[in-house]
Amino acid sequence: MYCSKRCQSGAWRKHKAACEAAREAADRASDGPSADTRGLKAVADANGYEAVVEAMRGHVQSASTQARACMVLRDLMNSSPANALRAAQANAFEAVLGGMRAHPDTEAVQAEACYTLMVLTSCGLLHINMAGRNTGSVEALVTAMRAHATCAEVQAMGCASLLNIMSGSVENKIMAANAGAIEAVVTAMRAHLETHGVQAEGCGALRNLTNAPPEIKTRAWNAGVVQVLVAAMRGYLQNVHVQGEACAALRIMLMNRSQEDKLVAWKAGVIEVVVAAARGYVDNEPIQARACGVLDSVVNDDTERARAGAAGAVEVVVEASLQHAGSVDVQLLAYSGLAKMIYGSAANQTRAVEAGILDAAVAAMRAHPGNATVQLRVRLLNRDPGNIRPSTIP
Repeated sequence: MYCSKRCQSGAWRKHKAACEAAREAADRASDGPSADTRGLKAVADANGYEAVVEAMRGHVQSASTQARACMVLRDLMNSSPANALRAAQANAFEAVLGGMRAHPDTEAVQAEACYTLMVLTSCGLLHINMAGRNTGSVEALVTAMRAHATCAEVQAMGCASLLNIMSGSVENKIMAANAGAIEAVVTAMRAHLETHGVQAEGCGALRNLTNAPPEIKTRAWNAGVVQVLVAAMRGYLQNVHVQGEACAALRIMLMNRSQEDKLVAWKAGVIEVVVAAARGYVDNEPIQARACGVLDSVVNDDTERARAGAAGAVEVVVEASLQHAGSVDVQLLAYSGLAKMIYGSAANQTRAVEAGILDAAVAAMRAHPGNATVQLRVRLLNRDPGNIRPSTIP
């Protein structure tokens, strides 16, 4: 013990050799720095998934070994479903998660591990995603996203991995929501508004997460999902993935919500961003259908009709019908929304006529003569006398 740092520094020449010898002995005893060298060599020498997994297990305390092994696993899988299956069968999930749990504070390990889990679960095989869930991947991803909130790669790959694991299973979505996945994704999107990867993957994750039982949608609503989706759409109008995924998520979120909740959505700017998306991607059928679906969900009273009309909603829905006459989804959603927007509103009826609704309606009915629902929804435009009269639509 020294009475001060000055005395300790003054005695450095005497105790330097002893201190360095003690440090080297401690390193050898604790499998310290030299463990990295041995671990990295084991990974470099590994031939196949089993050997890489064994290297990770044998050198779990070496952060650099864990990070490098994750990279090697990704290279071996090469985005191939067959390779991902082989990796899963070799216990890759367990090895990657072991590294994450051993190095919770090491950003490089968490980032590489999240990326590897994304590749491992991206093959679309449900039993692999179930294996990811059953080994604790969701909890590990949420933990990583919370602990490394400033790392964009952890956030983007975490969102992408969550999206993959939840795909095709309501049970997985419920489990992910209970683990805090919704809040983790919302936090990531708020913190990384300038990072398109986080926004794109976050929108996809929320689209998947919210397509779940009502209690999950309510949790998402309370977490601020609508607001982050609107912010993403505003910030990334040129990103088709953001627009498409966010529109889909908004449509899911707004279905069967209370009038009070829909007012919150209106105030958040839902109508404006959806109209902008529809205008920006006229030729994109999925975006047009999703935009029409959102507009169909949010318009129910005179105030909403007026605001939708002023925002250009009537015109974009008519344009969607004209441009995608052959799409059943577009036609069903377009005419359901239009019927609500023009009902009792002379201004919106005029907008519809000027936008070409008569031509669109005729084209829709001719394109789908055997679809009774399309025929009925087009004819619903006649229920309120005005600029669109029963005689104008065959």
